[in-house]
This record gives sequence, structure tokens and C-alpha cells, in this order.
Amino acid sequence: MKRRYFLRKVLEAAALSSLPNVLANCGSESIPKNASNEYLIISSDSLYQTSSELADFHSADYAVDHLKLSDVLSTPNSNQLRSFLVDYANSNPGLKHILLVGDTKTMPTFFKTYSQSLGQEVIPTDFYYSNIKSNGNLPDISMGRIPVDNPADLETVISKIKSFAPRKINRILLFGDGYELEVMGKRHLAMLNSKGYNAKLIKGIDNIQDDLANVVNEINRGIDAAIHYGHSTRFLMHPFSGTTLPKIDGDNFILFSGGCDVMNFSEPTAPDEDISKNLGLGFMFLNGKNGSIASIGATKLGGYGYDYSFIDGFFSGQNDTSTLGSLYLSGIEHEANKVLQDKNLSEQERNALTATMGAFPKRAVLLGDPALKLFE
Repeated sequence: MKRRYFLRKVLEAAALSSLPNVLANCGSESIPKNASNEYLIISSDSLYQTSSELADFHSADYAVDHLKLSDVLSTPNSNQLRSFLVDYANSNPGLKHILLVGDTKTMPTFFKTYSQSLGQEVIPTDFYYSNIKSNGNLPDISMGRIPVDNPADLETVISKIKSFAPRKINRILLFGDGYELEVMGKRHLAMLNSKGYNAKLIKGIDNIQDDLANVVNEINRGIDAAIHYGHSTRFLMHPFSGTTLPKIDGDNFILFSGGCDVMNFSEPTAPDEDISKNLGLGFMFLNGKNGSIASIGATKLGGYGYDYSFIDGFFSGQNDTSTLGSLYLSGIEHEANKVLQDKNLSEQERNALTATMGAFPKRAVLLGDPALKLFE
């Protein structure tokens, strides 16, 4: 943390201490003694000017603090950034949301290794930035990332956020392939329709270009959310990248998935990985002008069961005051409780699903604006 950041805070505190007297002389109410910032946005330096537009947009609803990364750290370092966030949350007890703006080249993330039956997997995770109060196994503050590397892409995302009309999620598209669609997709279809949602499942016909066209055509008819089942661009969804992506011109929607790689936002972690195949479907939709307004799910390793159960919690938690980040936290907590309550799990299995990088909360990410208002 740099000296100039603390100097800035000292000056702000000094200014606030004298401001009540000035306002009192004008017949206005004084500023509360325990005033706290509610929304912290940290941007990479090259994106600070553009992201100021988002900070201004939210200033009507929140006390927003918008910082350059260089005002916080001398050099990008994930552990130092987490330490800053811990101190910041302690100094701002009313903090509700944190947003990081920048890709992993300019805004650091954590990389954790998880050992599984197929070998070791290096997983990018922002979990430790959202676990800054309790030091437990669940996020304790609403947090998101917009993983772009240039002002033009950031402007695309901000424009979608500003133009989004708050509404209750109703029209939901379920798509994907394989076992995950057959089992989890059909279960979600029944669950959502029983709760009054208008949900539709599209099953693949083994012609991937036709499958993608069918999905995009349904999106263009207008949906509020899409749930993807299966692997992402490193595997079966690679044709979504590049020139083969059909035109999307429907309403912006929220994309969910519990599948492998769907929300991966990192640079390659191995020399032989192709960046075009490493970034996930969620990243591509978020960066598209008419794609998702937010993408939520697993960064690399997904799962056939528990990883999709966070979706149940998200759609069970809708209410008239929800933001995207608050519903994300509801979904993560639901998934964790489902693991804890499963009596068929051995102690070893339960520990792997709660305490290690096998735990979904540590592999999950919200790509987008956590303060996005879903309802008026």
C-alpha cells in the first residue's frame, strides 16, 4: 500500500471532521459520524478513466470509493491486495460490494493447485478477496470482476450495465450437452417450472453448429437467464469463439454454469495452453455487445452435482431488493449447506468439498457488476 493512499485518507478524514460545522451553519444536516463507503471499485490504471463511468453510475445508490490499483499497491500482488481489502473492510463496516476491473495481467488473482484423480489442476480464484471478514470457507462479501484488458471492451460491459432494465428473472433457457444436461438440466427444468418460471431446455442434436444456432436463436427471442451444462471452450464449446459465433441481438441476460472452464478468466497457466481455448464461454458472452450482462459459475473444474446446486439457491432467493451479488452469495451458501447436510458423504469427501480447492466457493466467480440491481 502506498503512502499517498493513506495521505489521501487522512485528508479526507480531516475534511469530513470539519464539514459538519460548515453544513450546520448552512442549516443542513451533518454527515453521520460513522459514515462508511459501501461500494469499492479498484481498477487497473489503464482502465481507471473508463471505469469512472461505472462509479458515477452507482453513486446515486451507494457511497462509492473508486481507486487505481497503483494507489493501493506498488506492484500487483494478490496477497497484498487481500491484506488491503481486509483493512479496508474493517475501516468501512458498511461495505457491501467490491469490484475488480482488469484481467489477470493487470489485476492479480490467486492460483491454487488442486489434486484430483486425473492429476493436478491449477485454478484461478478471486475467492480470497471475498473472504475478508471471517477467514472461513464461504465468501462473506459480495464481489465481482470485469476481466477486460482495454477501454473499448470495458465500455461495452458498462454500456450493458447502464442500459439494463431491472426486472424479475422469469424466462430461462437451459442448454448444453452430455450427462450434466441429462441429469442436472432436466432436474432444474422441473424445479424452475414448478416455481413459476418460464424455463425451456434445448437438447443438442449432435451437429454443433446447428446446436449453437438453435441456442442463439432462442436467446434472440428474449431471455432473462441462461444456464449452461457441460464443458466450456477448452472442450465442446470452442466453436462459440471467433467468427463462428452466431449473431446475438436479443436482451442481455445472466449466464450460469457449474461446468468446467465456463467462467475461466485467466491467462494460460501452462505453456502449451492456447489462450483462445482457455478463456471460458462466460468471458466471451460478457465481452459481447449483446451477450450476458454477467456470467456466474466455475472457473476451471466444474462438477456433475453439487456445483450446479448453487443455481437452486440463486433462483430460490429472489426478492424485491436483491442485487446480483447478494443472490450470488445466497447461491453459494445454498451449495455449501447441501454438502454439509448430505449424510451419504464420508468425512474425507465432505472435507474435500468444503475446505480445499475442491470446494465450489473457491472455484466460483461472478464476472460482472455485483451491485447490479435486478429489481426496482
